[in-house]
Amino acid sequence: MGERRNTLAVGRTLFRWCVKPPRRYIKHSPLEGVELPKPKKRKRILSDDEIRTVWGSADSLGYPFGPICKLLMLTGQRRTEIASLRRDWINEKEQTIILPDWLTKNKKEHTFPYNGMARRRRVSALAKNCCFTSTRFADSGQNLNTPRTLRTISRSGQSNRFL
Repeated sequence: MGERRNTLAVGRTLFRWCVKPPRRYIKHSPLEGVELPKPKKRKRILSDDEIRTVWGSADSLGYPFGPICKLLMLTGQRRTEIASLRRDWINEKEQTIILPDWLTKNKKEHTFPYNGMARRRRVSALAKNCCFTSTRFADSGQNLNTPRTLRTISRSGQSNRFL
């Protein structure tokens, strides 16, 4: 179902592009009026044992992937948001993290609290050198948003079923 939905979305985008001026390669999109099926909601969550496995595996990944993986589990934020985290966005006094509008999916500034385990793990220590540079790590130059990076993580001996 997901592949059909994605194919339809790409096709609609292509045909809309073909119809728009100045191109006008075709008069009307053959997919005009076709509705995208609603995606199925995900029902699976990680068990406690799986979370322990991922947490332990994050230690062996090393910097920057290990700390990013842990921060993802502790905060529940998006991968790019955590991979782009800067120390100056972390307010240790108020125990909040402020993500700028240009980074978030909805383009609105997002402030969220962190406490408990995240505080004990010292969020700022986990995020020690993560710095946003076009979704790249400043020190490693590796893009977190590519299949290649995920394969690199997988080749490190960790199971990619959790990624």
